[in-house]
Amino acid sequence: QEHQVSPLDFNSYGSRRGNHEVMMRGTFANIRIKNQMVPGVEGGV
Repeated sequence: QEHQVSPLDFNSYGSRRGNHEVMMRGTFANIRIKNQMVPGVEGGV
C-alpha cells in the first residue's frame, strides 16, 4: 500500500507486471516452460 496500490488490485497478476521480481517468479513457476539447454526437461525444478 506504500506504492498506492488498492487492496482490490492485489489479486491481479497483470496489475503487478511492472515489478520485475513478480514477473520473474511467474515465468519460472510456469509448468509449460521448456528448458532449451536441457532437452526433455519441462517445468520448474
